[in-house]
Amino acid sequence: MRETRIKWASYVRFWENMQPNKNLKKISVAKTDMTDRVLEHVNAYIEMPNICLVELDLSRNLITDLGLESLCTSL
Repeated sequence: MRETRIKWASYVRFWENMQPNKNLKKISVAKTDMTDRVLEHVNAYIEMPNICLVELDLSRNLITDLGLESLCTSL
């Protein structure tokens, strides 16, 4: 999804639809205008048991220090 600019509601639905998929190893959502509100849904995904995620690229987004704190808690 690198450099994809999609609307907030669509982005949230994307992460909600990802919930059953626990086999992803790498997710790159760099330069997608992700905000703290969307990051909450990413956090819900990575907090799920048995997630195989090894790499998560959130670079160059609109995430604030509060979003990063919540991400750290989720990790």
